Amino acid sequence: MELINIAQAGVISEAPKLSGVALNALDFLLSVFGIIAIISLIVAGIIYLTASGNEKRIEMAKKMSLYSIIG
Repeated sequence: MELINIAQAGVISEAPKLSGVALNALDFLLSVFGIIAIISLIVAGIIYLTASGNEKRIEMAKKMSLYSIIG
């Protein structure tokens, strides 16, 4: 009896499906990239506010905000 219980301990039907694992990985990656996009938007806003009329910094901040929204 002990041998049968040990053999049935790792039944393959109880393993997570590949689609479930892929969905969890995708959710994690989207969360990470979303946080990175929000941080880059904040940094672009700070650069824009501290540009003090410097056209290069203003353009850089605009590009950063555009790229972070697209990404």
